Amino acid sequence: MHVRGASAIQVYSRRGVQCPGNASATPELDDHSIPRPANGIAQQTSAAITEAQHRQLTSTTRGLLRLTFFLWVLMAIGLAIWQNPLAATLQITNPISLWITLFVGWAMLWLPIMQGVLQGQQDFLWLGGSNMLNGMGRVGCASLIVVIFHGWAAGIMVGALLGYLAAVSTAGWHARGVWRATGSSYSLRDWLSQVVPLTIGIGTSQFMLSADQIFVKAIFQVTRSRRMWPQAH
Repeated sequence: MHVRGASAIQVYSRRGVQCPGNASATPELDDHSIPRPANGIAQQTSAAITEAQHRQLTSTTRGLLRLTFFLWVLMAIGLAIWQNPLAATLQITNPISLWITLFVGWAMLWLPIMQGVLQGQQDFLWLGGSNMLNGMGRVGCASLIVVIFHGWAAGIMVGALLGYLAAVSTAGWHARGVWRATGSSYSLRDWLSQVVPLTIGIGTSQFMLSADQIFVKAIFQVTRSRRMWPQAH
């Protein structure tokens, strides 16, 4: 069972977070809005029988980890350059929230890859365990920070980051037999040509469903966006 932590975190943010002004206006992140290569990795993992296929799987997994890390570094550079304009556009008074969100994004990019390997290996114990650690860790850590330490929005994002780190660490450790093995010269381009079109199609619709709050807070004034989504402030 996948425990969704976003709704619970929003409840705590409405009830217990002490935020001066609109400091709680952090970007809403939904792990389903991130394009997921998990299905492609799971299919390749389950189909890997020969030694050559296992080497290809290792190369694909490492290639995806390197590619997503490179994309994340580009986002980090962009945030470093446009931090102040971005914070002003999103009505965020605490820039630390943006940087914590950035690291959450890194975990969100790597978690589906590791979980895809576990799914292909039919290791459903740790696949479900990583999902539970993700959801329960996000809610539990955020709750402790809000209730005990009276944390602000940055504290809630720290709780989300801790939950994701627990999930990525667990899934990555149990998938280490794949990404730490000896790879081959398999081209990642062939794999991406099959997965990217489907990922873009699914990811676009999910992005449109989850990014509305961000655009509303960026376009409308604070008082008006609060009337539309009070839980986002």
